[in-house]
Amino acid sequence: MTVLVIIVTFAAIAVPRYAGSLVRYRVDSAARRVAADLAYARAAARSASSPRTVTFAVASDRYGIAGVTAAGHRSGAYSINLGDEPYRASLTSADFGGDPSVVFSGYGVPDSGGTVVVKGGAVTRTITLSAATGTVTITDGP
Repeated sequence: MTVLVIIVTFAAIAVPRYAGSLVRYRVDSAARRVAADLAYARAAARSASSPRTVTFAVASDRYGIAGVTAAGHRSGAYSINLGDEPYRASLTSADFGGDPSVVFSGYGVPDSGGTVVVKGGAVTRTITLSAATGTVTITDGP
């Protein structure tokens, strides 16, 4: 009986910690995915010498890259749903100069800088795109 009480006590401590770390992991993964896809769109625009647009649909937790084929060698447009597995995160906001889209010119220069906020539970990450350099950074919180 004592062993059972000890196991239950450890489980009661471990489960909330595990759940919190899982949420943190999912939000971090979603933020890294958004950052990588912004960099990918920039590189695709430069390599094709043609504009590429990344459009965020905050209400549906989705974004896509126009002019790029789907991820994973699937046919169709490049579209990511952050609400699905493995991320299960939500887009809180996407603002690029008052617009939820950013266009990378054929030189890889964004038409404006901006931020994308990804959230899951109490964990928030902000992805920032620099208008001057086109670089992407991820920070904690809003």
